[in-house]
Amino acid sequence: MHAHVAQGALFCTINGLTQAWFHMFEVDAHYASRMGLLALLMTRLIRLIGLVLFFVGLAVNHHSDRILRNLRKGPDDTGYYIPRGGLFEVLSAPNLIGEIIEWWGFALYCQSAVSFGFALSTMAIIGNRAYGHHQWYLKKFPEYAALKRWSFAPGVM
Repeated sequence: MHAHVAQGALFCTINGLTQAWFHMFEVDAHYASRMGLLALLMTRLIRLIGLVLFFVGLAVNHHSDRILRNLRKGPDDTGYYIPRGGLFEVLSAPNLIGEIIEWWGFALYCQSAVSFGFALSTMAIIGNRAYGHHQWYLKKFPEYAALKRWSFAPGVM
């Protein structure tokens, strides 16, 4: 098994188990009743922001994946191309950045240490992949540097 596949499988297994454990056994059912009104409203606002972020990240991820899937001109085309359109105009891997945004939205929605740990580790792993994609484009296409795209976020690498 390829090392990246094994790493991904292990990561997803551990994450799934810890998320399930937290949501099944650790959440205090009467937590909301113990909170004051302001704290309850703030919690709901943060969850709403998280929900919006999750769906924004999902949309970015899927739109960017669609652009990537349509780069090749047919089933016999095995060439590599520079993606154009959408957030590819400013980022080298907006599909990966969209996924990071999704999981930070999930963390804000859940508001648990487990979900924040997942978002942080996802950002580290996928952020590294985004940086690798950026470096690959720079090596593969001499003209890529002139596009002034960022690997992770505008202003970051």
